[in-house]
Amino acid sequence: MRLVFIRCKIRASMYYTHKYAGLDDMAAMLGLVSESWRRDGPHNRFHIGDVYWFLGTQREETPDQPCSDIRLWSAQNGETIGFAWLEDAEAGDVLVHPDYRHLGIEEEMLDWIEERHRASGQQSEGETSVQIGGYEDSR
Repeated sequence: MRLVFIRCKIRASMYYTHKYAGLDDMAAMLGLVSESWRRDGPHNRFHIGDVYWFLGTQREETPDQPCSDIRLWSAQNGETIGFAWLEDAEAGDVLVHPDYRHLGIEEEMLDWIEERHRASGQQSEGETSVQIGGYEDSR
């Protein structure tokens, strides 16, 4: 697996991002969802069941196989600080660790979803539209 390092506004440090590679990444995603629930309670976009559902039923690959439609972001210390997935040709989702929200990672995640959507070839010429879930009063 090749890790790509990208500079970001996150506390003047570095983070890296990589495509979903298998069960270790699934565990990292579940850990991030659990931490978000611990911190935000039900005011959260994801439930751990969403991760199991998406990885287990919405893809041709099994959860232990790599997937180009899921990307994870991690801090230098290896902590998973976010993930994004393109669910289908019309929908995607992102989750960012509570300590890293509103520091610039969300924009990169949305850019990645847009790029994956374009690469899928399922949008109209010159038009990109992807539904992203969230709350109106997102924290």
